[in-house]
Amino acid sequence: MRRVQTTAPKLSFKINTLILFSSALLFLLSLPGFIQADIAGYETDYEGDVLVSDSLLVNSMKTTMYEFVTDDEEIDSVSSWVSKGSLNNSEFKEVVLPIMKENCTKCHSVSSTMSDAVPEKPLVKYAEVVMYVKAGLPTKPTN
Repeated sequence: MRRVQTTAPKLSFKINTLILFSSALLFLLSLPGFIQADIAGYETDYEGDVLVSDSLLVNSMKTTMYEFVTDDEEIDSVSSWVSKGSLNNSEFKEVVLPIMKENCTKCHSVSSTMSDAVPEKPLVKYAEVVMYVKAGLPTKPTN
């Protein structure tokens, strides 16, 4: 009985499969919706998360907490304060703290009585706010 060598066709199949998979991946990456702008106009990944270049505080304001932020200029003001070093200075007291009080402390304060409040993450004082200025994505809410 003659033995047929099948190594070459198997290798060819693997190479063709790899080429096909790579082509499909490149096609998906080229789609305009893969990286898109969310409703606030910020660059997001394909799941709608803001890209990691911002602080946790600013990312949260742009994504999961966006509906509670009064306007985009307030996000830009907080982002500007973070980029300048997140100092406990007049900018924090006169610009950032009023934004936190207006937009965040209804839920993010130890005395909040809101039904979905997060009293364990208060945003009332400088020490509480500055904890969320490191870079990274916010945690997605669970439904």
